[in-house]
Amino acid sequence: MSIKDRVGKGAVWIGVTRLIVNLLGFVSVIVLARLLTPEDYGLVAIAAAMLAVTMSLTELSLASALVHHEAPLADHFHTAWTIAFARSGVIAIAFCIAAYPIALLYNDPRLTGVMIVVGLTGALQGMTNPKLVTLSRKLIFWQDFVVQVSQKLIGFVVGIAIAYFYRTYWALVLGSAAATMFSILLSYVIVPYLPKLRLTHARELFGFSLWLSLGSALNTLNWRFDQFVIGYFFGKHSLGLYTVADNLSLLPTRETTTPISQTLFPAFANLRNHPDQLRRAYQLGQSTICAIALPMGFGMALIAHPLILLTLGPKWLDAVPIMQILAGTFAFQTLSTSLQPLAMAKGATRMLFVRDTRNFILRIPLIVGGMLAGGMMGIVIGRSISSFIATILNMQMVTRLTGLKIADQFKANTRALCAVVAMGAAVLAIRPLLADATPIWQIAQSILVGGVSYVGTIAALWAVTGYPPGPEAEAVRVFRALSRRIRPARVSQS
Repeated sequence: MSIKDRVGKGAVWIGVTRLIVNLLGFVSVIVLARLLTPEDYGLVAIAAAMLAVTMSLTELSLASALVHHEAPLADHFHTAWTIAFARSGVIAIAFCIAAYPIALLYNDPRLTGVMIVVGLTGALQGMTNPKLVTLSRKLIFWQDFVVQVSQKLIGFVVGIAIAYFYRTYWALVLGSAAATMFSILLSYVIVPYLPKLRLTHARELFGFSLWLSLGSALNTLNWRFDQFVIGYFFGKHSLGLYTVADNLSLLPTRETTTPISQTLFPAFANLRNHPDQLRRAYQLGQSTICAIALPMGFGMALIAHPLILLTLGPKWLDAVPIMQILAGTFAFQTLSTSLQPLAMAKGATRMLFVRDTRNFILRIPLIVGGMLAGGMMGIVIGRSISSFIATILNMQMVTRLTGLKIADQFKANTRALCAVVAMGAAVLAIRPLLADATPIWQIAQSILVGGVSYVGTIAALWAVTGYPPGPEAEAVRVFRALSRRIRPARVSQS
């Protein structure tokens, strides 16, 4: 199979995985949000933010180093496992020590137990079988389906059961813990592996992953800073609203593009010595991501109000304006989503660290200034402005890596950008007609009108411009391939 075909097959596996995982996740959010309160979410969000920062500060990106390595040996995997084991011990001890002081800081004794369990759960995450990357290196992704779907299902069942019977925030904590433990065990079943304590190749692995690790630490601190600020200054209720709005806003953009973006790093790595092919692959991958993400992200912003009312209930309506701004922000960010796998494939991990440092320096003052000027919504607007600026700067970095000018990058996405404007105009035009409709009817009509207007506009622009290569051509190619496979099956059945 060619790299394009393997990427396509891998994207299908990941796409099915994300569809099921997020269906379970979305149902879980709906059920738990009705059984629990925003304060419950805010309490757990404090510990989760602490864990995310701690994990990022100790993140070593060893899986990426193993994917990038041309021929990893057994001792490479033993070294990666040994380092991960040591890291897990540090995280567990750190959270046990910090639990009580953090509870005092936020004046909530419940945080002590939550911090300990969340920290131990995070420590366990590092014990996943490192040999799973041997499948990813070959652009094989069925194992992601097995691990992620099973993990989500376990967390779903445990979390909802606890919430239903006890109505407690522990549903969020223990559901995640059960899912993590199960996924670790499953990783060793899929790829049998007996770890050994080794540090033979530590320096070699760190040589690739050092800048990625530092960048990950800065990036996570950057993206969690607003949660710390909101939790401390505005309380757990506001943090709960913000966290749920943030997660729902990101959901459509992240999950519809993950099947493609997750395959790009190994695909780009295979082309890193062929600059012309790599440039074309980047342009195709990035434009395909945008063609999917832009309507999903802005579409989520358009249906935020009836969606929140239908799924979470009136007590969550204050999350609507947050969700509308962030959903559009996440969609716009996808214009430079593929920078990360591109830079990693070319070994330019130091460049990514510079990017993350720049984003941190840019974002923190805008968030603080936004808070002082407009409270929590000021934070959201400051975050959106920083993301817009960072996206343009990221596109400049793509120019340095591939030679593609920013104008060329925008040009590849012109049809999708125009189509999403047409989609927004169409949905807003019918909104007055739906003022008295039920939330589910408002959502259904908005999706129908928005989908037809987006697909129709992008297809018309593709035809007007002479059917150039791009995501539309790939969609037609995939459709024809599926038709050829289905047709012989029907003939044989008849």
